[in-house]
Amino acid sequence: MNKFKRILGLGITLGLGALALAGCQGKDKKNNDENKDNGTVVVTPTDETPTVEAKVYEKGLSQKAYNFEKEFFFDDYNKRSLADTNRQGVATFSDKDIIFDAITYEELVNILESDGKYLFFFGGSWCHNTRAAAPYVNSIAKEYGVDKIFNFDFFLDGTTNSTHVRNTNPTDPARVTAGTEYNFLYGELVTKYLTNLNDFVEYKTDTASALKFNDKEGTETTVAKLQVPFLFYYDKSNASGPIVSAFEEMVDLDSKGIYKGKNAEGGRNYITNDYVDGLHGFFDSIKKTYGTVEVTDYSDKDYIINTYNTRSGKEIFASDSQINIETITYRQLEWLLNQEGNSIILLGGTWCGNTQASIKTFNDFAVKNNLTIYNFDTKLDSGIAKSKYGYSKDAHIRESNTKLTTLYANLIDKYFTNITTLYNVNDEASYKHIEYADKDGNVVKVKKLQVPYLLNYNKDAKDSDNLAAPITAYYEEMLTLVDTRADYVYSETNYKSIKDNTLNVFKAYATRTGVEAKAID
Repeated sequence: MNKFKRILGLGITLGLGALALAGCQGKDKKNNDENKDNGTVVVTPTDETPTVEAKVYEKGLSQKAYNFEKEFFFDDYNKRSLADTNRQGVATFSDKDIIFDAITYEELVNILESDGKYLFFFGGSWCHNTRAAAPYVNSIAKEYGVDKIFNFDFFLDGTTNSTHVRNTNPTDPARVTAGTEYNFLYGELVTKYLTNLNDFVEYKTDTASALKFNDKEGTETTVAKLQVPFLFYYDKSNASGPIVSAFEEMVDLDSKGIYKGKNAEGGRNYITNDYVDGLHGFFDSIKKTYGTVEVTDYSDKDYIINTYNTRSGKEIFASDSQINIETITYRQLEWLLNQEGNSIILLGGTWCGNTQASIKTFNDFAVKNNLTIYNFDTKLDSGIAKSKYGYSKDAHIRESNTKLTTLYANLIDKYFTNITTLYNVNDEASYKHIEYADKDGNVVKVKKLQVPYLLNYNKDAKDSDNLAAPITAYYEEMLTLVDTRADYVYSETNYKSIKDNTLNVFKAYATRTGVEAKAID
């Protein structure tokens, strides 16, 4: 094995008739779609179309020219670094020539199961060590011809420590958080894919700092625990183990951006020339083994085509399809919802039979209009915990009374404030709303959207009463790929419905951004 390691520390409403709807609720039922009653398809542009002469067009965040990943990393990392004056107080990145690509849990698993060679950088902007290391990893990787490094964050929401799945089982049951309750997501990554992780980390399986989790049988299992930032080169066909080379070192910047010697000022390990040399050594070891630092091409196109076709059992997308859908994490969704301008967003996932039915049409519109649809899955693991690993639960935020429910409620209460859903939040039927207990034990109910839910979003939009109306148009209809059912997506009536209503969402985007909304054939 050739390895290198360093170990240190709503205005217009169109009712289109009663349709038999089957919405993806996240429960295990046939076809993954199981709404229990009929409803109405609704599309709601929320403000009147202004005249062209009077319109000051707004920023289009779904324009293909808008590089979401670069903008996200530059802004998110820099803001957190600048705000953390105790440790940093300086920007992370000096420019937007950033090659990191944030991925979801399912994307990570899909890549780990793929043939090829890949670079991964584990850690998030919440971590001052990751922020300190990121610009060096980014810069030095480019020296070796690398144009993409996949970034995965073990914080399920990218922000809150309680969602950290890389935490070990607590000895005190009262200390079980969302992170420790779902830490099997980390454990399964190590046991199934990162099988030689023990060779590259300080916290090996026989150390007190190793991670313990309960497997699907309820048996406590111990695995090596990596520390972030963790950079590694992965090749599942490598005879000595899939992790070919890894670099684990926790580093700091000081408040003035000065890189000082190890153990200076309170024992912190500041970035020095030794750290830079270590990164070069990591890449040199890969080059020595393979002759070059090759990174296999993998993109949202590969993920969308592979997962939708595989999970549906049908060829939804041809292998040469153009894909204008970008998959985003919870952290990225929140960031997007805080930006000025308009974005087309899809809530739905590869596990959902209804999203499977609609995804091609949504993508066809995005391609026709040369726009990007940002896709967020309310199952933060895309249902892999159940479907692939065999656990009794998955990391679904759109379910009542779990440790992740507040993540869904946060989206509704803070951002989607004018959301309209088919389900009435006051209906007594438990499947028609989301509820949880607040810190005082009071039951809180929030509206429950069904997926797929397509919308145009503008955080500053107002309705005719000058009230906040960030969802300027939406489309909520559950269709299927089962051609014997009344809700078959490609029946004449249903296909007309999905095309007409999707076009209305794109029109809402076009009206505000000054582009033309084009229909598909």
